[in-house]
Order: sequence, then structure tokens, then C-alpha cells
Amino acid sequence: MRRPSTLVLLLFCFSSCLPSDQESDSRDSGSAQDRSVQPVTRTRAPLTIPQDLFRSRTFSEAPLLRTRVDAGELPPLTERLPENPLVVVPVEEIGRYGGTLRRALTGDIVQTAGVNKTLAENLMGYERPLPNRIEHNLAEKHWFEDNGRVAYFKLRKGVRWPDGHLFTVDDILFWYYDVRVDDNARSSAALGSVWGVDGEPIGME
Repeated sequence: MRRPSTLVLLLFCFSSCLPSDQESDSRDSGSAQDRSVQPVTRTRAPLTIPQDLFRSRTFSEAPLLRTRVDAGELPPLTERLPENPLVVVPVEEIGRYGGTLRRALTGDIVQTAGVNKTLAENLMGYERPLPNRIEHNLAEKHWFEDNGRVAYFKLRKGVRWPDGHLFTVDDILFWYYDVRVDDNARSSAALGSVWGVDGEPIGME
């Protein structure tokens, strides 16, 4: 059976859950422009990546991972990256490996979501460094049909797990139907209203 290259989400409330388009929803352009003024981030890193770098696929990686590649525990980096990798421009400069990350949490339970956000990768993500808009992440394209009730997400081709195995639509469907929707598998008692309409789970295929 062929693996689908496009993830279809039947989201009956999807269009109402996202903020409206500022360009099409601003009736007073002057006031809307004033509200959207944000400090400009000055970075010393390149704003664009040369296309020849993508063609040659000569990327660098963390020394710890490079050691595992040399030991034969991981495939080379170029084989672990998708065909069209996501490029994030750093806030000030390209970072250096090493050091200590310190994060303050006000509680073990109420701040669980904050920790999960730093560990998870999603189809979409927030613009960095300021979350002014939603951008593509694991998905490289999306569109809506049926008046916004059906959302299509096209995954980046060649996305892989850290161990080199391909990440596909099947992984998302397993998480949704065998973990999130399954009453005997999920950690919470209820499915959660964000995943259902009129008491029924939304459909994914």
C-alpha cells in the first residue's frame, strides 16, 4: 500500500479556532498598523541560505551527533534531513554547542505544557523570535476546502526521526487513532473538545 503524501484533517471548527487574517480583517488600516509595530530584531546571521548549499547538502551538525555518525550509529546528516529543510534565522547569531539551559517552572503540573512545547515538533509553529504569526514546520504547505471544514497538510518530503527512520502520515494517524482517540490508551479521561465536534472525533486520513 502506498504511503499518502498529504495529510487530510476534517476540522469542522478549524477556521474558527485560528485568529483572523490581519490583512483582510483590518477595517482601520491606520490603527491596525499601529498595533502591529514590533521591535526589529537585528541578527548577525545570514538571512538567506545559498542555493548551492542545498544542492551540495554540506551541512554541519552537533559534535555529539557527528560522533555517532562516525561510529556508524546514525546515517550521515544529509540523509537524515528532508529535501526541503526548515531554516530558522537566529535572533542574534548562530549558536555554539554546549553550555547549560536554565528554565524556571512555577509548578511540576501546571508547567508541563511549557516543557512539552520545547520538545515537540508540529505541522505548524510560531514565528521566531516573536510569535506574531503561524508558519509551516513539519508541513511545507496547507490549504482549506469545503468552507474551511477540511484542511490539507502536505508534509516535507524526507523528514526523519532521530534514528533515521522516515516520518510519514502513518505516524500521525497512529498517534491520533491509537493514542489520542483510543479511550484505553490516552492519559486523560476525555478526548478533549479541540479534537471533536458534537461529541464525535474529527476525522484524519
